[in-house]
Amino acid sequence: PEAQKARITRHRKGSNAAMMGLLRTPVFWRALMAAWLDHARTHPAVHPKHAGAIGYCLGGQALLEQVRGGHDIQAMCSFHGLLHSRPEMPGREEDPRGSFFRRMTAAEFEADETIIKAPNTYTTSCKVLIENGDLDDHAPAESIEEWKKEMDAAGIDWRLNNHSRTPHGFALAPGVAGTAYDENADRRSTLSMLQLFAETWPEFPQYPVATNACGTVLGQHIVPMATMAKL
Repeated sequence: PEAQKARITRHRKGSNAAMMGLLRTPVFWRALMAAWLDHARTHPAVHPKHAGAIGYCLGGQALLEQVRGGHDIQAMCSFHGLLHSRPEMPGREEDPRGSFFRRMTAAEFEADETIIKAPNTYTTSCKVLIENGDLDDHAPAESIEEWKKEMDAAGIDWRLNNHSRTPHGFALAPGVAGTAYDENADRRSTLSMLQLFAETWPEFPQYPVATNACGTVLGQHIVPMATMAKL
C-alpha cells in the first residue's frame, strides 16, 4: 500500500507539472493540438474535413484552446473541463475558495511576460458544448460568467449544461484517479454529446451503443431525422 501511495504521489506531481508547463506555453500547446489534428486527417478512415472532439478535464480545456486558436473543428464537447487556461499563482495554493481562485487571474496572466501569449482567432463555426458539475470548484459561477462573456464576444455558438450537486470528475469511471463518478450526470452528458454530433452532421447515422466508455448504461440513442427518413 505504501509503495502504491508513493507511485500515485509521483504521478500527480509529474502530471501537474506537465499540465502547468502546457498552460505556460500556449503557443506550443495549440501547435501540438493542431499537429495532431492534421495528422489524424492523413488516416484513410478519417474524413478530410469533418472533425468533432471530446475531452475530459485537461482534455476539455485543450479543446477550448483549439477553438480559441481557430482550429478547423465543427463541434466539441468538454466533460468537467476548465473554462480558462491559466496556470497556478504561487502563494495561492491554500485559497479556501477552491481551485479556480488558486490560478492566475486574466489580468495576471496578461501581465506575466514569461508567458508568450497565443493570439485568439476563434473558430466561430464550431458548436461548443460544456458539460459541467455545479459543485466543480475548478469552474464556479465566476469562471462560467467570465467564459460566457468571452464566448459571446467572439460570436461562439455555445451551450453549457450544469449538473446539479455534481463535482469535478463526474464522468470518470469508478477506480480511475480523480473520479467523482455520478451516473446521472455521466449518462445525460453522453447523450447530450451525441445530440450535438447529430445536429452538426445530420447526414451521418449514429449506431446505438448500450453503454459509454465508463460502462454507464445509456438507455437511449440519438436518431437524426435524415436517418429516420431512410427507414
